[in-house]
Amino acid sequence: MSRPVSWDALRVFLAVHRAGSFSAAADELGSAQSSVSEQIARLERNLGYVLVARDRTGVRTTDRGLELAARVSGPVDALAAATSLNAALRTSGGGHGVRPPAARSMRSR
Repeated sequence: MSRPVSWDALRVFLAVHRAGSFSAAADELGSAQSSVSEQIARLERNLGYVLVARDRTGVRTTDRGLELAARVSGPVDALAAATSLNAALRTSGGGHGVRPPAARSMRSR
């Protein structure tokens, strides 16, 4: 039985899958290699199956890992893009005073 997983764990998994090693993924994510490795091990425990086969030269995504990557890459990439846009708007000062339509209608009541 699998347990819930975080979107961040899936983002780390995709980075490892795409980079082919924990070290390269850690560099891309700005994390320590040991943290990336631990997150993958935790994700594998939560899912109940191995996502990457480890060896001296890096990692190889397993068949189950390839299936997971195919299913989650679009949504995880979209969420990462959305959160990057949100962060950019906050730091640039953009978006101040703009409320979603639902928030505007609730405020007018």
